Amino acid sequence: MKLVVKFLQDVDQVEVGGKTLGPFEAGERAELWRWEAEVFEEKGLAEVETITVTEIKKKILAEEMSDSLQQLPENFYENVRRTIISLIKKGNTDMAKSISSLFKILLNRRLTKLLKFVLSPEEAQNILLEERFLINQLSLFVEGWMNELGEIPAGEEVSGIDSKEPV
Repeated sequence: MKLVVKFLQDVDQVEVGGKTLGPFEAGERAELWRWEAEVFEEKGLAEVETITVTEIKKKILAEEMSDSLQQLPENFYENVRRTIISLIKKGNTDMAKSISSLFKILLNRRLTKLLKFVLSPEEAQNILLEERFLINQLSLFVEGWMNELGEIPAGEEVSGIDSKEPV
């Protein structure tokens, strides 16, 4: 998974995990693998860009304005999670709570739409990997539940409603 980082200072070309990265200038943005981003962040050379309240509000509005799922950035859920953790570490719990609350609203809007795909997961579009996993798991569960309800025990006969004769 890749994350967008903003470099806080100039960084010469460096080797991270056997891979050559850089050089980077202060203020430059780059998309790095999570482990690479974490190395630069731990050394105070860069910070992972966070999700803002405004961004989440825009996503909520887009979901409310459309009957279909709206496209989200590939690592959106992970970025929200990282943002909340970062804010808590910095002592900004009020902002973390605001983002968490708005995120739950967004999840509720999307979940309502996602549930439509439980019976036909192959039709799902504009969904993230986490959402695909949820749909696949729910689909398997619902399919098993429906099969279990519809099973006729061996040797049993089924009668029609208000009928005395077996169907």
